[in-house]
Amino acid sequence: MESEAKLEALKARHAGAVALANLLAAYVQAGKDTVELEAAIAEALGGKQVQPAQQAQPNGQAQAAGDGTETGTFTVLEVRSGKSPGAVRAYCQAIDGTKHAVYAKNGAGQALAGAVDKTVEIKYRQGHKGLIALGVRLAG
Repeated sequence: MESEAKLEALKARHAGAVALANLLAAYVQAGKDTVELEAAIAEALGGKQVQPAQQAQPNGQAQAAGDGTETGTFTVLEVRSGKSPGAVRAYCQAIDGTKHAVYAKNGAGQALAGAVDKTVEIKYRQGHKGLIALGVRLAG
């Protein structure tokens, strides 16, 4: 009887973990920032608390998040379709005037495509040919 109760508790915990993993995957696919969700998942699973990444400062300078990603403020100058379905290549200008190619897909790509001539905050990592957008949101 006791072992059956333990088994049911483990099944419920596993189902919860699978649901959280699916939610995280949906956030990533939609191009949303996952830092707070990751912290909540770690806490729910009994892991150590993960500190949210620092937000970009108002002057638009990139801020390192400690996980290989940075966040910066850019003006989207132009967006073109990428080589693979759902991917885009955007040309963006940072506050300091430097121009960057920014590659994105799924939700982040859609956000960039809808932000031509607008200012956005992009969470990104460095790629071989430009920046790889992990999350995009309108600034302001």
